[in-house]
Amino acid sequence: MSSPTVVLEVDRAAQAAYVRFSESEVARTVAFNHEINIDLDAYGVVVGIEVLDLSAEIPFTALTTDFHVESQKIELLRVLRPSVTEFVSGLEISASAQGRSSAVGNLQAC
Repeated sequence: MSSPTVVLEVDRAAQAAYVRFSESEVARTVAFNHEINIDLDAYGVVVGIEVLDLSAEIPFTALTTDFHVESQKIELLRVLRPSVTEFVSGLEISASAQGRSSAVGNLQAC
């Protein structure tokens, strides 16, 4: 079995991000709170997380208990702590120093 990959897409102009777990089609979206929406496929499996405010905290516990996200994916998400903003800032420094885009483990930032 291969390791899960999580892709982080950031829109700096909108101050928003999308954390993609799979390429499955989104069947419905659950508004978790005013900063986080969770996209589900037809079977209720999380496809991705819409982060509507880059300073929002990722709801790790709810993703595990309420939405049954695999612990391996949760561990990849934990590198986003304390917020997407700070994670992306760190990547930009690293990427500019290396002259390329960055990835942490199987978390890819676009």
